[in-house]
Amino acid sequence: MAKSSKRRRGGSGRAETAPGKDAPDDGGGHDWGWPSPSIVLGTTGLLERFAQGGFTGCGYGLLSHDGSPFLALMGERMEGMLSGLALLREWVDAAGPNALRIEILYDDPGYLISISPQRDLLAWRMRGLDSVADGLMMSVSIVKRFDTRHPNLDQLAEYARHPVAPVLLTVARIPSASAGRSGWSGTAAIDTFARNGILLPGIDVYMRPEDRPPDSMIRLTSEIPTGERRPFPPQPDVDPAAIASRRDKRLLAAMPKTMHVLRHVGVGRSLVSRCAEAGIAGWQVEQAACNIRLPQHLAYQPRGRSKRAAMLEEVRRVLVEPASVPVDLDVLTPEAILEQVSLDAAFLLRRLEPEQAIPDGPEARSARLRELGLA
Repeated sequence: MAKSSKRRRGGSGRAETAPGKDAPDDGGGHDWGWPSPSIVLGTTGLLERFAQGGFTGCGYGLLSHDGSPFLALMGERMEGMLSGLALLREWVDAAGPNALRIEILYDDPGYLISISPQRDLLAWRMRGLDSVADGLMMSVSIVKRFDTRHPNLDQLAEYARHPVAPVLLTVARIPSASAGRSGWSGTAAIDTFARNGILLPGIDVYMRPEDRPPDSMIRLTSEIPTGERRPFPPQPDVDPAAIASRRDKRLLAAMPKTMHVLRHVGVGRSLVSRCAEAGIAGWQVEQAACNIRLPQHLAYQPRGRSKRAAMLEEVRRVLVEPASVPVDLDVLTPEAILEQVSLDAAFLLRRLEPEQAIPDGPEARSARLRELGLA
């Protein structure tokens, strides 16, 4: 067990999507490859609860009744520590034991410990199974440095390297004999021990900083940037390759039935070929067809343009087109496709060249996209 010098970092507690402020002015046009950034913020509740518990120590060893390894987060006030443990249990109950990530990094003569949510499962809890979101992640993490290291930690580190190495995570009250003693480390019975802990599949213990994976939440004090901060939020990637890749992934994820018909069924491929005669690329036809069909998935047809645009944006974010939905190509005439292609191209040009006048007609707009390397 050891007492710590402490450092914290974290976010708030919600998922937000940046609104498309230009959407009401696009007349129904949309390019699925244009970035639509969102942000996932981890809750600060964990920091607050452990602060109330006076979290300032860490214990590790073996349970007396069965010899299983445990890791105990230790504080001066048991009520606050139990509250923090309850929040960690909520993460685990929602997404499984991998939802919680514990990391330890040796830093002679002591070590650091990090308690944080697993990033991908945090995103899943906050925004669902969205595999193509342009999500910024700000997750909460408690990072503490302990000034001393008990030899038992070496045994825990060796155990953690095994392929199967479960560890019971719990909380405890700091032994009264050591309370208030800075840098204390020793062997002692724990005064109050929460036996209803969380059984984790394992923890990560790094002997050296270079052993950490790129996504590790543990940082040494010397690694924390102190100079000029990078701009936030970071600028989205809008080069042609990134836009094309993002568009294809989103369309296939949201409207797989429509995309399958256009790419693999005779009538759909014929439609793409006829539009190609007017100088329209295949991806433009696919996107236009999806945009024409998208309003069918609205709960109702709103009257206002702003409301309609907001509802369509939400549907794009959550839709997975059912395989049972028929793809009616009667409404996907070449004329309708060309009109939608014109609106979609204007959407993209309006954002790429906000100071330039948008050409008239789908052919001219598509030609300008080709000049920009986007068609």
